[in-house]
Amino acid sequence: MAETVECWWLAKRADDIAAALTRIRTSPLPSHSHADITNVISEVLHSGSLLRDLSDLLRIYRDRVSLVRGFLGILAPCLGRSVEDIRPSMYEATVLKTLIEKTLRLRAARGIEAPRTLPLLPLWSQVRIPQTGQIHWAQQIFDRKHAMTRMRHQVVSCCYAPSMPDAALETPPGSTVLFKLKFNQNTLSVVLYLPPYPPTAARLLCRWTARDGSPAYASRGLHELRIKRKGCALKLERWSLERGKPEEWLVLYFKGWEKMVLFHDVFAVLKQHCPRTVMCDPEELMLGEERKLFRGRITTASTPHILTLYLDKTTSTPRLSATIPHGPLKRSPVWTAFVHPDSLKPENFRRRARKVLLKKLDMNVYDQGYEGRRRGRGGEMVLGFCEDGDAEAFLSAWKALAKEAAL
Repeated sequence: MAETVECWWLAKRADDIAAALTRIRTSPLPSHSHADITNVISEVLHSGSLLRDLSDLLRIYRDRVSLVRGFLGILAPCLGRSVEDIRPSMYEATVLKTLIEKTLRLRAARGIEAPRTLPLLPLWSQVRIPQTGQIHWAQQIFDRKHAMTRMRHQVVSCCYAPSMPDAALETPPGSTVLFKLKFNQNTLSVVLYLPPYPPTAARLLCRWTARDGSPAYASRGLHELRIKRKGCALKLERWSLERGKPEEWLVLYFKGWEKMVLFHDVFAVLKQHCPRTVMCDPEELMLGEERKLFRGRITTASTPHILTLYLDKTTSTPRLSATIPHGPLKRSPVWTAFVHPDSLKPENFRRRARKVLLKKLDMNVYDQGYEGRRRGRGGEMVLGFCEDGDAEAFLSAWKALAKEAAL
């Protein structure tokens, strides 16, 4: 697709311009110029990042290409002209502003209307974008803001798959993007999307930068991949028929622990619900490298769930996880709640018989029609335990975390 390639090279040009401006900023210049140049660099880099997003998403939302083409026809020449205006050695902002004002006065004197900032697009390029009545739960997960527990590392994410041609990517019209995550300053990205049929067979599209600077793409269904954690990274492996063993397809290094947990859980749930999944290894459903502080049963409107309180070994951060106890979706995550320091303050938790009420939890649900979430009068999350002993053991583990956090 020509538009996706054009967006990519425009983004590459924006990066080159930002690099050139950075060299200008570090050269001997009056100090009062540094702030202005820094702001310009920031905006140029942001424009490049947006253009890369556009390049990735247009491969899935192909029905919107004609709409984007019109806007690109407006934006690209403006960016190019701005660069040309900056290049001349005689460039002076005040002189340029005076010239613009003089030109506008001459236009007005001749009865020429002022130029429109955004010309109307022709009817053929205006596409109706269908609005579905319900947003998929996975779209909401990464749209929300989450606290960020940093994981320190210097390693970059990498895709080991060979680049695939457009025809082999399997991005049919009518697909729905669930989320996009960026890595390595957006030089690598992953897009998780649902095809129109079957609507639950989620696929992963990875984009990275090839050696010649061009974009490279690879796509696989979640049923073809196996996920596991290794420190700050999630490794996605694919079975190799030639070697007779799994080999790395994609390795993602996360800077935030919360985002890593959410990506793992969303991947695991969607893979387990995929009709093409033959078998899901129980180890894939668990994040790994966590210490179990408590496990017990809680009541819900439909069936009891298994509640587990974990402590991450890398970040020493706790979280709650509810899973399905039995059936074809056994061990599948239903929700996870991140526990941050405010959640552990004495005023934010209390017990009432078999119920424990918790405040200030960051809860994320992996089910569209989940009805097990109960709230108290003050907005607290209510955990109803099946046994008195479980409620007591949970509160004891929670108090131990609170005591450690207060040190």
